Amino acid sequence: MAVEYTDADVRAADVEAAEAQALVASLEEAVMSGDESVTHEQITAQESLGRFAKLRAEFTRKKAAQATEARRQEQLTKIRTEMEECAGDSGERFGALLLDVENAVTTFVEAVQTRNDDIADWRKRMIDLGVPAKTSANIVPPAEHGRLSYNPQTSVGDIQAGEREMSLVASGGYIQRVLMKVLEKPGFKREQIFTQTTALSAGALYEDLAAIDTSEAISREGHFYRGAGGSIIHVDKPYTAEEIKRHGMQKLTLAQVFG
Repeated sequence: MAVEYTDADVRAADVEAAEAQALVASLEEAVMSGDESVTHEQITAQESLGRFAKLRAEFTRKKAAQATEARRQEQLTKIRTEMEECAGDSGERFGALLLDVENAVTTFVEAVQTRNDDIADWRKRMIDLGVPAKTSANIVPPAEHGRLSYNPQTSVGDIQAGEREMSLVASGGYIQRVLMKVLEKPGFKREQIFTQTTALSAGALYEDLAAIDTSEAISREGHFYRGAGGSIIHVDKPYTAEEIKRHGMQKLTLAQVFG
């Protein structure tokens, strides 16, 4: 099993190399101070040990950097894998969920519309049968008119049966309130929910949603260059040698462009 070097190993190797170099300096200082007990062999041996310690420190630093990069690449691969797994069916999943929303909203709107139509029909039938409009003289409509009445101030809604009053319901207002309730849920980011103001037609709604996270293949046809500013330029027809030189461009291979 290969040894994995860490930052702690690098620090330890640096300390060892520094100590070895310090000992060489100490021996040299002793010679210059007149200490005849220090030999040439001692200094030479210590210098050799110092160089070796320095090389070991460089080796340790290099291996630690490689280990760090290997861990980084492992994490990058993990991110890439997670992205690919998410993108694999996200458009299809979201489309199905949104269709459930549309169906639920349609069912709600249809049910409310049916009730509103019934109210309008009941009002019309009351009028056709001579039921008088509601007045402030009666809290409950009179018995001779079936305890029924309607509000003359409105054209279609507001009817009464006994003590029960019924008015038209605007389904859109409730749908808006549901959306606002969703936005108030913890963890939901409003700025991410409303990021596009472009109006989509109903026909393009699910097609647009299905297209998210899809991978659009970049054409390998044509010619690729790196411009003077570093940007990659993709053209159908190749530049001439004079144009490449004049604009400071570099011809790129497909491997250089796509990796």
